[in-house]
Amino acid sequence: MRRGPGAGWQRATPLPVARVGVGVAALDGRLWVVGGLTADRRTSSRVDVYDPRIGEWSPGPDLPVPVHHPAVVVADGKIWSIGGHRGVPFHPVAYVFALDPAEGRWRAAEPLPRARGALAAAVVDGTIYAMGGQAEDETAVGNVERYEPAEGIWEPLPPLPTPREHLAAVGLNGTVYAIGGRVGSLSTNMAVVEALDSSSLKWRSLPPVPTPGGGAAAVAYDGHVHVLGGEGPERALDRHEAYDPRSGRWLPLAPLPTGRHGLGAAVLDGRLYAVGGGEEPGLTTTGTLEVLARSPVERP
Repeated sequence: MRRGPGAGWQRATPLPVARVGVGVAALDGRLWVVGGLTADRRTSSRVDVYDPRIGEWSPGPDLPVPVHHPAVVVADGKIWSIGGHRGVPFHPVAYVFALDPAEGRWRAAEPLPRARGALAAAVVDGTIYAMGGQAEDETAVGNVERYEPAEGIWEPLPPLPTPREHLAAVGLNGTVYAIGGRVGSLSTNMAVVEALDSSSLKWRSLPPVPTPGGGAAAVAYDGHVHVLGGEGPERALDRHEAYDPRSGRWLPLAPLPTGRHGLGAAVLDGRLYAVGGGEEPGLTTTGTLEVLARSPVERP
């Protein structure tokens, strides 16, 4: 059941520097916000770290190069920044960097086989899957690769059945979910959802997400795939929808208090965090951090 606007959500200390097109990860009890575009349209190498125990931000190690719209995940005890764009107009890159918080520095890893930004990535059983994105000629691509951190090599996989960029992705119970996205303008926003079985490496179509949109964030939370925010032609979306793999149904949940796109999301200590993004379509920015203290999914 969809509840009232912002039900259960709380505001927390905002990002020190508002950004859109950020990557977000949770590791070592902290929230890490990577890169993005600032209000003056500068590509950022900044990393901000939020400690929920004290409600404060601190600076993390800067990326070796500034990027916006990277895919950011956690695997092998490290934070991985994959691909992204530089500048406005957007210029896609193939850089891959890994940060070990204990070491306190980013190290270059094997780059993507094809440079692209506004791609998505997910992790299943410690393996990273990168998919989609916007390539050099500004086209949406269907490239999919997986990366085993212990081997350090990107392996091509069957491509997305529906090529797109500004999509969201998440891994849950052996499956990679690729959600929404677009192929250029906001008028091309998609509701398509496709799933890759990590064993058979076969894609299948799933019920579409109720609200089409690119620039959303997705997380696995309480056994469901949660999708937050996104960008419509006329407004930033406040949507919060969850897919139940057991029933094959989408559930409408209490929306974000602040509609936004190009945000990041992560789950940390049982809480869902949504941070950064833009509150209007286009290259707008916000530092908003909102927290959901418990899963809104009603279980029987």
